[in-house]
Amino acid sequence: MKIINPNKNQDQSQTQGEGRIIDVTDFKEIKDKRAMRGLVFKYRVAILCLMAVMLSGALSVWIHFELPTRIVQFDMQATVKLYSTEVAQSHLTKAQRTVKSRYFAESLQEAAAEYAQLHHVIVLVSPAVVAGAPDVTAEIQQLTLQLMRGAK
Repeated sequence: MKIINPNKNQDQSQTQGEGRIIDVTDFKEIKDKRAMRGLVFKYRVAILCLMAVMLSGALSVWIHFELPTRIVQFDMQATVKLYSTEVAQSHLTKAQRTVKSRYFAESLQEAAAEYAQLHHVIVLVSPAVVAGAPDVTAEIQQLTLQLMRGAK
């Protein structure tokens, strides 16, 4: 099927370049090309959105797991004093006290590091903190006690 521009006669339109004879299949090809361009554009937008979401998620995970967000304080002096009092009241030999003190020191360091990693915080000793950091001494003492019981 062919369509001719009705406003111009065939001889005039071919010499001026307007009103040419168009085949209906040309319309389908043009329509298919436009539809394909639209589809490609939609896929590109979808891929860009997916990449933005993935980048945002990766950044959130990195911030959550890699960057400590809070500072907490731990009263190491009071903890060591409490331990020293308990050891002094016990009936242990000097060698046993030395071994037990070594376990305590290792357990205390490990407990502070584990607490910091589990809660994504920076643990500072109390004298280093002027104000505003929550005190987690009790939690770290409990963790130290658990670690020492596991070391026996």
